[in-house]
Amino acid sequence: MKPLKKEIFTALLCAFAILLNILEGQFFHFLPYGLKIGLANIFALVVWQKYGRKEVLLLNLLRVVIASLLKGTLFAIPFWISLSGVALATLTLLLLYKKATLFFASLIAAVVHNCGQLLAVMYFYHQANIAVLLPVLVLIALPCGFLTAWIAAEILKRIGHYD
Repeated sequence: MKPLKKEIFTALLCAFAILLNILEGQFFHFLPYGLKIGLANIFALVVWQKYGRKEVLLLNLLRVVIASLLKGTLFAIPFWISLSGVALATLTLLLLYKKATLFFASLIAAVVHNCGQLLAVMYFYHQANIAVLLPVLVLIALPCGFLTAWIAAEILKRIGHYD
C-alpha cells in the first residue's frame, strides 16, 4: 500500500475510534462499575493487524488524547485512568505482534487494559480494596475482547481486497 494511502486510512480509523470512544461513554451504560465494551479497540486491532506496531501505538495515543480533549478531561484523573489501560493494552499488542492471532491478542489486551485501569484507580483514589473487582473485570473483559476481535476480523475481511 502506498504510504499516503496508508496514512489516510489510519487517520480515518483513528477518527472512527475517537467517535466510538465518545459515543460509547455517552450511551452504553449497561455494564457495572462504569465499564465499557471497548468498541474503539476494534480499530486499534484493525490497524495492528493490517499495518503494525508503530501505527497502532500512534492510533491509541491519539485516540486517548483527542477523545479526552473533546470530552474536557485531558490531564484529569479519567484521562490518566484511560491512558493506563490503553498503554498496557498497546504494550501487549506490541509484544504479541506477529506472534498471536487477532482473537488471542484481543482477549489478552482486554484483560490487561482492565488491569491497567484498576491499578490507576487504586493509585489515584488510594483504594487498594477495589482489587477484589479483578475477577469480575477479567470475566467482563473476555467477552468484550472476543466481540471487538470478531468485529475487527469482519472489517479486515471486507477491506482486505481494497489494497
